[in-house]
Amino acid sequence: MTEEEQLFERRIRELAENSYRGSLFLFTDFLTEAEQGQVMSLGNVSCGVGLWGGYENAERRMARFGTEETCGYDQPYPLAVLEIAPRNPRFTEELSHRDFLGSVLGLGIERRVIGDIVTAGGSGGTARGGAALAWIVAEEHIAGFIEENLAQVKHTFVRVRRVDSVPENAGPALREETVQVSSERLDAVVAHVFKLSRSQSLELFRAGRVMLNGRQITSNAASPREGDTVSVRGMGKFRYLGVDHSTRKGKLAVNIARFV
Repeated sequence: MTEEEQLFERRIRELAENSYRGSLFLFTDFLTEAEQGQVMSLGNVSCGVGLWGGYENAERRMARFGTEETCGYDQPYPLAVLEIAPRNPRFTEELSHRDFLGSVLGLGIERRVIGDIVTAGGSGGTARGGAALAWIVAEEHIAGFIEENLAQVKHTFVRVRRVDSVPENAGPALREETVQVSSERLDAVVAHVFKLSRSQSLELFRAGRVMLNGRQITSNAASPREGDTVSVRGMGKFRYLGVDHSTRKGKLAVNIARFV
């Protein structure tokens, strides 16, 4: 574990302990997939821990320490969703995720207080014209500042307003599939998902290209759990949904949801 990871772990353990002792909810900033994996690797914590990024399948999410049972009340995640639309749709250029992120950070805002930026053309695509160009998930305390000060993305003048949620069809698309594997070992699953030989799959692990819940994993013998996200650099990402059934030939039919 690197020094940075050790510092992060100490910080989240302190948040968990303070939440339990004070019977109150405590929150992190938005976390990367690797940081989320580190939070969840703590196992069962007395206060309880959850993750939420403002919409289903969000990549960057906050951790919340505390539950209604341990705190005696409920408290929502302190985040807001902002819709960005062109002031004049006739003069809207093609805009990418990078364009929106650059404009927001150009306001002097730190990346950690911004969650996902979802463009109307897809989470990694481009947007052009229309009623909305993108949606930004931001921490509640900074949302008003963005709403008042973000006026332009590249050469396109925009308006920003608060909305209830990111539209369901605006997030990353997932396509469910069933693949047959000899076991739930991660190298076997990766091989079948990406149509590789077992030896080719093993090379991906050796090269450090496989991530499990945002953390690099070198043990090809590990078994994913239901809900785990597996990404292979340069090839794609999928969510493991668990075993559906066993086949007559003794193989396992497992369900995955591929990010497309």
